[in-house]
Amino acid sequence: MLIVSVSGFPVILHSLLGRILTERHHDSFKIAPRLNANPDLYNGSSQCSAFRGLQGWLALSETGPNEGTLRTYPLLRESVAYVIMRPFFRPVKPILTNSPSLDDLSPSNWVMDLETTDFPGAVPGSGQELNAITHPHLMLDKGGMVSMRAVKPGDMVLWHCDGIHAVESKHAGKGDSSVFYIPAVPLTAHNAEYLATQRSTMISGYPAPDFPGGTGESTFVGSQKGGIGDVKGLLARRAMGLEKFDVSKGMTKGEKEVLERANVALGF
Repeated sequence: MLIVSVSGFPVILHSLLGRILTERHHDSFKIAPRLNANPDLYNGSSQCSAFRGLQGWLALSETGPNEGTLRTYPLLRESVAYVIMRPFFRPVKPILTNSPSLDDLSPSNWVMDLETTDFPGAVPGSGQELNAITHPHLMLDKGGMVSMRAVKPGDMVLWHCDGIHAVESKHAGKGDSSVFYIPAVPLTAHNAEYLATQRSTMISGYPAPDFPGGTGESTFVGSQKGGIGDVKGLLARRAMGLEKFDVSKGMTKGEKEVLERANVALGF
């Protein structure tokens, strides 16, 4: 059974995804409703509390299809709409197999259900999961998911946070499939607050927010322990909250405001 996940739904269901139910229109790239959303309503163990514009990873090894790489579902708008509409329908004949038949998928086998509160694949504190039984029309096991093309070390892959994604269940390659998960994180007031906390944990040697607990490098001594002196260059130091963001005359009002708020959050 292929089990895939979606990361971005809980924080934006009402203000953004609700348009699917009311106006039959949805823009997955509309960013405003996401900026002030709470991404961790249920204190999930692997939830990212920073705002990510896109999810992503940086390849550390050569890897490709059938080598334990990333898989995504290319129909973003359609799949989001399907996942949101799915709780309002149930099959007359329950689907019990990972290979649903055409009769299982037929409209005649589905009726509207406005009485129950079931949200297939949703568990508080965990990512939204989908499979051939809970979301059969997506044909996840039948070609719906597409493996990432071959990549080399240094290649960056980005995908939409609402997109269905998974890792190949089988690795038939000869080497490791290694990546760093590095999302695209734009500068927002919320992310500046996260950055201020991350800076404090870095200086003390403890893991950053959202990462598993523990002492990290806090007990390391001398050159064993990383610190602010290891962050070189102006851009890198700004990215780590160690330098003030410049506000220039050519910027828009919104750009100036977010930079000023970020500087305040960082103590500059």
